[in-house]
Amino acid sequence: MLILAVMYFLTNLRPYQSDLTEITPDIKTPVAVGQYQHGSARWLKDAEKDKAFASFALNPHNKVIKALIKGGYDNIDFLKNKKDRKGG
Repeated sequence: MLILAVMYFLTNLRPYQSDLTEITPDIKTPVAVGQYQHGSARWLKDAEKDKAFASFALNPHNKVIKALIKGGYDNIDFLKNKKDRKGG
C-alpha cells in the first residue's frame, strides 16, 4: 500500500493544466468548463458584443469633433510640461 501511495504522489506532480482562450496576444485565460458550480463568468463572444454594447463611429474631420479634441488638451498641465521639456 505504501508503494502505491508513493507512486501516486510521484506520478501526480505535474502542475495544473487547462486549455486557454486567447483574449489578446498577451492575455490568455482558462477555458470555462464544468457545470458552473463555481460560477459561469466568461468572455463575450464577438457575436454577442453588438447586443451588449452600443457604439458610434466619430468622424474625425467634423468641425465640432476637431474642436473638442483640440480643446480637450488645453488644461492638462503634465502634457504642457512634457512639451516644454521636448522643446515643442
